Amino acid sequence: MSKWANKFNHPTKKALLAEMGAEQREWFEKAYQALANVTNSRPKLGWMGLPWCWCYAYACTDNQLIEGAYLLPNPESTKIAITFRSSFFANTPPESLPKPLHTGIAAGVLINHQTWCEWELNSQDLLDSIVQLLESACTPN
Repeated sequence: MSKWANKFNHPTKKALLAEMGAEQREWFEKAYQALANVTNSRPKLGWMGLPWCWCYAYACTDNQLIEGAYLLPNPESTKIAITFRSSFFANTPPESLPKPLHTGIAAGVLINHQTWCEWELNSQDLLDSIVQLLESACTPN
């Protein structure tokens, strides 16, 4: 069992990175720093249950549109997830967002006025689109 999936053993960032291939490590490191910069928050590693397992949570403080952003250090596929409040989609139609975000939003799951969306991080264009979305949503009005 990977350290990422073992809920009984709190892993370190170093241990999680050791389970990734070079390409996944590179995407993880880029996203780790980008999410910290855009949310102006320190990531917190916590157990989120299946299928997210151990992931880094980033907070957009005093934000009415996004509940949080998450970096999933899955050794097979680095992912980014965002929890949107319903008010986000009331003000921002999904079709107005950059194309790389459409798949994750379309597959999002609505639970109690929050939509949980995730993307497999596999291109700079996708990472840039996510950062741009967070910049606009996390910036106080």
